[in-house]
Amino acid sequence: MGTSALLSLVLVGIPMLLVLLVVLWFYPQTIMVENRDPVSAFRRSIFLVRGNWMRVFGIGAVYWALPIVLAMAVLPFSNDPAHSTLVGIYSAFVGTVTTPWILIGSTLTYLDLRVRKEGYTVESLEADLNTPTPP
Repeated sequence: MGTSALLSLVLVGIPMLLVLLVVLWFYPQTIMVENRDPVSAFRRSIFLVRGNWMRVFGIGAVYWALPIVLAMAVLPFSNDPAHSTLVGIYSAFVGTVTTPWILIGSTLTYLDLRVRKEGYTVESLEADLNTPTPP
């Protein structure tokens, strides 16, 4: 494979992957909150993002900015064997702290889109989650 073919693949593949990632951003939420099967979860995520692609992309970029910045802080030390243990501990800590940040932010964005598109309410969420109302 030539250099130009590889470059073309990268220039076409990365934007396509980015579009696909944004369109399927709410796949986990549709499975967990709406109790959907995998195929209908894909369709549902596509439906929710339709017309809101830039909003979802922008919000997702904001939620991913913190983990990326924190991960880049340790980048200069990542090739140094003397610091490998500290880099590993730091990376585990960053992953532990920022994963909930991303998932909670994604779920809030998912709920926001449902409110905007469907007039989703707390009562609807309660019915979706099948939680009994406290006495």
